Amino acid sequence: MQKISAPLDEEGYAQNKSRLQAIAETTFGSLTDEVVLEFLAERRSLMKENSMYESVRDEEAKRAAALTAEEQVLEHELEELNISITPDKDDDTLLALIQHRRELEAKLAALNEEEAKLSGKISQEKDYSEEAQEKDIPALTHDVPEDETVLAPEEHEDGSEKKEDSSKTEDAVVASLEIGASEVASQEELVSSTEEVVSIETSSKTADTLIGNEGINKEANSQEATEYLQFLQSNAEEALSRLETISESLRKDKMFMLEVAKVDPAYAMHYADSKTLKKDEDFNVRIAAMKNPRDSGNPLAEMLSDMRTSKVVMTAVKQDFRNLRYATRSMEGYDEMIEIAKREAREKVKSLGQAVDVRVFLPKTLREDHVFLKEIEEIIEKLKRKTL
Repeated sequence: MQKISAPLDEEGYAQNKSRLQAIAETTFGSLTDEVVLEFLAERRSLMKENSMYESVRDEEAKRAAALTAEEQVLEHELEELNISITPDKDDDTLLALIQHRRELEAKLAALNEEEAKLSGKISQEKDYSEEAQEKDIPALTHDVPEDETVLAPEEHEDGSEKKEDSSKTEDAVVASLEIGASEVASQEELVSSTEEVVSIETSSKTADTLIGNEGINKEANSQEATEYLQFLQSNAEEALSRLETISESLRKDKMFMLEVAKVDPAYAMHYADSKTLKKDEDFNVRIAAMKNPRDSGNPLAEMLSDMRTSKVVMTAVKQDFRNLRYATRSMEGYDEMIEIAKREAREKVKSLGQAVDVRVFLPKTLREDHVFLKEIEEIIEKLKRKTL
């Protein structure tokens, strides 16, 4: 057998998973003790490599989400700053504001560059992962007696067999049994967790003629939900600050969280249960379609990166063309998203007039479209001439 030595990238990760699956399907009882020992060593090595890779990948995803949030804060600050730059201010004040704008733009450019690098890397890893799922990586085999073919670790070049004393062999077999038992326990926990999630989602879907096919779980949470929603209507600021203290069952309740989202979709998405609601595409689509009356942030920045699907992003772009920043070329309907964003951007520029700073106002994808950028600049120039 030729052992796979995989680097920490998506290709190596997929190969390692395939190899681990092959090892898991091997019948150790038909192999010698020496072969079992080598299998155990190989499995530990592959699991360690994959664990390291998963940690790196998760950190990159978190950093990408943090960059997106930072960019949105800067963009909002720049928008406010541009509004404050008016002719009625004295020269010193205007110069200070312009200098501050340059500093913010420099920070934004640096964040954009870092995000582009991370997005490119994550996109490549995702593309490979999708390709790997479509391909069957062949299992590696080792020659054994004619009546049986099983996996085996690599042979020594001189053809000799490694010899271990009986106590070491017995320890290895015991270790193998312990590892196997641990893996079975982990699988049972996963099944139990999955059943719990299904149970929660099922229980929260109750008929309700007032709000549709799904309603707030009235049996378990009616009092808490009613009191909180009443408090939300009377004092939104205070109620939202206490959102993290509500019960976990309410944070998993789709219709309850959608009621919260009507007041602030960004807060609702931030505190929605990450194992259920944040993985519910319909919930994400409904949130993406909402305007944020409190302007507390962009709910898409609070979504799980893999749940910003083409359907979610399309809905978000229709709601605010600046959400085009979350679109990728691989998404279904990408060209349509571009056209929608361009149409909405033109209308917005015409309504705002010459005060628009296209470097901040337009999402990066539209800024890089030189033909469209020139069109917007011409619209702004015409508006300037009309005011003279």
